[in-house]
Amino acid sequence: MEIRQIEYCLSNEGQAVNEVVAALRELYPDANVMEWGCLGYCDQCFRKPFVFLNDQVLVEADTASALIERIKKTAAD
Repeated sequence: MEIRQIEYCLSNEGQAVNEVVAALRELYPDANVMEWGCLGYCDQCFRKPFVFLNDQVLVEADTASALIERIKKTAAD
């Protein structure tokens, strides 16, 4: 999967999503990174870091580093 767009919720900052986004900007420099105040996934937001890829694929994990690895795997598929 080519990662063209990465969306994340500012409210997810407590889950280290900023660390994830910084890593993704380096890994996928051509991707459009969109920051939203709320994506409407409040349950995930309070429990674990997550992002949306290409406006449709929700990727989440228990930690920031696990999320980065899961996104890399998703991109490779």
